Amino acid sequence: MEVEMVLEDCPHCGGDAKFAGLADWPYLSYIVFCPGCLVKGPQGPDYYMAGLLWNERSNAEPAADDAVARACAFCADEVVVEGNNGVGNEPGHKGTLYFRACSDCLARGPHVRDKDGTLEAWNRRVGGS
Repeated sequence: MEVEMVLEDCPHCGGDAKFAGLADWPYLSYIVFCPGCLVKGPQGPDYYMAGLLWNERSNAEPAADDAVARACAFCADEVVVEGNNGVGNEPGHKGTLYFRACSDCLARGPHVRDKDGTLEAWNRRVGGS
């Protein structure tokens, strides 16, 4: 990896961000992620684009009065879906973890053990934003 870039801290927990590539996770793309809460930023075709997408932030609030989930912290898309990691494929974490994800940029929110906690984790943003 030859990318020199300062990565913004995680928008959900404030943790340090790290690059992950083809050898680090089972997808054909590159990401920036937070080892603390397992947030994964938008996928990119290379480290540079993944870093740019991670550093781009939106001040996303619910778009409609009846909306429950905030829009994506990265792209501001309003369609948020539920997901899980299946059989526990997150390094250092055993068992199923649950998360909310953006259907547009594919960013994943914090991973939690309690499925009912995904909305609160997704809506949490550092700095009160």
